Amino acid sequence: GLLGWLLTLDPGEASRLVAAVAGACRNARGARGERERQTAIALAERYPHDAGVVTALLLNHVVLEAGEALFLGSGNLHAYLRGTGVEIMANSDNVLRGGLTSKPVDVLTLLDVVDASPFTPTVQRPEPIDGVATFVTPVAEFALQHVQVDGTTTLDGGPAILLCVEGAVDGAGHTLDRGTAAWVPATEGSIVLTGRGTVFRAGVGDPESPEE
Repeated sequence: GLLGWLLTLDPGEASRLVAAVAGACRNARGARGERERQTAIALAERYPHDAGVVTALLLNHVVLEAGEALFLGSGNLHAYLRGTGVEIMANSDNVLRGGLTSKPVDVLTLLDVVDASPFTPTVQRPEPIDGVATFVTPVAEFALQHVQVDGTTTLDGGPAILLCVEGAVDGAGHTLDRGTAAWVPATEGSIVLTGRGTVFRAGVGDPESPEE
């Protein structure tokens, strides 16, 4: 109910609410909630007429360090604030936005499908095995691995996408350096990577693992 009220405010009401909340955050003292208050202040400066600034305070505030990941199921309202990360999602054109963007927003459709149930997010930091860290993705559509190549590393074949974020590696008929990616078709057997670098491998998930 609160989420629906916030996202359907008229522009004037939204502007007044954002200004009031940002002002309260600036005037508040104490360590509790400081990170969330600073987020609201920063968002209000960028989106002074968008009630999504207040909506952000309803969400879990998660900070991911290098090598960590978070899985979000369908219908979960989320926002990416800052930094550099790898995001992987199922093949779909059903992206619904509620605010804090210059892209099209469809609040009514979002409210039809959003899952506003509270939950505690689980941050994953898997231990690498032979330089390969595999994240838990309880869906059939995709899976993600973080690969540290130092010499030679062998991975499962395609279909997959390889993204190099550090160093340079050779594999699957491609030379990859920082910022480049390659498609590996389903006909490709094992992927042998050589060189030194950091690569993400995005592939299909386990068909026997339904979404939690």
